[in-house]
Amino acid sequence: MPDNLSPQELALEFALTVHRNQYLAPEDNTVRAILEITASSPFGAAEADPPVAAEVIIIDTSNSMNEDGKLVMARRAAIAAVEMLRDGTYFAIVAGHSEAEQVYPPAGVMVRATADSRAAAARALDSVRAQGGTSMSTWLRLADQLLDGSPAQLKHALLLTDGFNVEGEQPLFAALRACEGRFACDCRGIGDDWSWTQLREIARVLNGSCEPVAINQLADDFREVMASSMARLVPEVAMRVRLARPARLEHFKRLMPDIEDLMPKADFVNATTVEFPLGSWAEEVRHYQIQITLGRADMRVKKEELARAASVEIVASAPGGPTVLDKKSILVTWTDDILLVAKTDPMIRRYEGQDKLAEGVADAVRAWEDGADDADGKLGRQVALAHRIHRMDVLEMLSRIVVIEDPGLGKVKLRPRESVARRDLLHLSFASEQPRGSAKLRREPQGDADAEDDG
Repeated sequence: MPDNLSPQELALEFALTVHRNQYLAPEDNTVRAILEITASSPFGAAEADPPVAAEVIIIDTSNSMNEDGKLVMARRAAIAAVEMLRDGTYFAIVAGHSEAEQVYPPAGVMVRATADSRAAAARALDSVRAQGGTSMSTWLRLADQLLDGSPAQLKHALLLTDGFNVEGEQPLFAALRACEGRFACDCRGIGDDWSWTQLREIARVLNGSCEPVAINQLADDFREVMASSMARLVPEVAMRVRLARPARLEHFKRLMPDIEDLMPKADFVNATTVEFPLGSWAEEVRHYQIQITLGRADMRVKKEELARAASVEIVASAPGGPTVLDKKSILVTWTDDILLVAKTDPMIRRYEGQDKLAEGVADAVRAWEDGADDADGKLGRQVALAHRIHRMDVLEMLSRIVVIEDPGLGKVKLRPRESVARRDLLHLSFASEQPRGSAKLRREPQGDADAEDDG
């Protein structure tokens, strides 16, 4: 976490709320809770003094971007993003093809946003032409180099592609490891031939979002992304989990604004303390899910006694060391009262099955793409789960891949492979990772199939 802001200088106040099923059956050793974090400005975000920000806008300019007017729309979207920058924000524009080419400014540095620099960036974008293939590892390394040279506290990139990394995944993931923790990156895919797996991994490692976007909605999406980035007021906070002995942390996930398994980012400080980076924040609310294995015998408590399974803290770095911004305990009680055990916290009920749906859809899509014999069974199980938890948006996307004969039973029949558009698989993967009712399906207009991508 950055150590250049003291808690008194933070533009946001953080509040932590724990939602959990307090009462457990005597034999139950699984403790689950939803952690709700609310970040708010005491004087309103408009009155807050935002940290200095730096933005790198990366647009794919490989040969495939010549098709369907994609490059024209990408240039317009980049200009729209630059227009959203606050005055004084450091920025640069990168054209990504077989190599990373800095479009503006040309000197290997970043420039601050002014009326003149925005106009110069738009002129520079007019000269960008499509060439070569897709080497996203070089794009990310140039973004890292540029952002590292800026004095900004908030560092962010926006990456757009219509293809997949032709170098293979090893160079891409090596670049990601080098960039992790240094800046955030939102990813956008257009067309049918980009890799959800690769873009999702970039977004996961670099604390960003990954979405499919229709070509004709690209400029609006870039405006939204940049507006969201400009609204960030705190560069970084973390969640610290202190476990009771001998509790074991099973998982820690973000559930809103989207689903993200955060266990790969866990920093095991010691045997009972784990920290998770939560990224930069605007005025917003986020939800996280925690699961702990801990039985009554482990706690050596009697039935009906209240026990602390863990304490959770929101922490920020400061010159004198990490400071706790808010702290709560996860308390549970073991009881024989089946009526108390049967009570489910409304927040936990809201997210019931959501993480299982995201994981299940990812597995089912892989099975379908690989032509696995059990693809229909896996897709059927996701149909049944989506039906049970009332995810009609996901159910509708599944119906484009299978004929649903009985949603309750998950009885389905695979549609002919040639009738399934790849964009439907991309939209299904995206929709399954969104909270109920929040999926933004930015669908392409129906028409002729896109031309083949060069990769």
